[in-house]
Amino acid sequence: MNRILAKRDRERGSAMLVTLILIAALLAGVAVLVSLQLTTSKSTELTRVGLQSLHCAESGLAASHGDVALNKSIVLSHLTTNSYSAATPAQWQVIPSFITTAHRDVDGDGVTDVDIWIIDNEDANDYTLDSDSRVWLISRCTKYPDAPKEVRELIEFAGGATQYDWQEGRAFGNNNSNAFN
Repeated sequence: MNRILAKRDRERGSAMLVTLILIAALLAGVAVLVSLQLTTSKSTELTRVGLQSLHCAESGLAASHGDVALNKSIVLSHLTTNSYSAATPAQWQVIPSFITTAHRDVDGDGVTDVDIWIIDNEDANDYTLDSDSRVWLISRCTKYPDAPKEVRELIEFAGGATQYDWQEGRAFGNNNSNAFN
């Protein structure tokens, strides 16, 4: 009887050691899979929020187009007082007075979602003097701080070409213009 117990004492623990190694390997594999899944989920969420932020910024541009077109004189005075060539962005990132808070609240919850700026394009090496009736309209979505997006659009707020610009043919549709006014 002592022989059997002695033989058993020598073999004790080897099966337990193999089991522990297998369980540790399985746990490590599960940890890697969970980590990959979490990373993928975070990436997908960041992409979704980034797309929403881009749409938010684009809607800010769309909402302010009409305001810029209707307020040319205010835009020109805004350019002279808030120069893009100023030293710090805070000096030119001033939202024009005619762009209302209602236009900056995209989703209608009462909280401002976009900031909108107007700066002059470089038409005469002077950001305070507009000579071509084109300005940059900038919209930055502030609703999603994790994925801020900014959209810039060069817009023209002058009328169409004159009859003289179209040269021969003059008015009444007998001109060289391909545009319909």
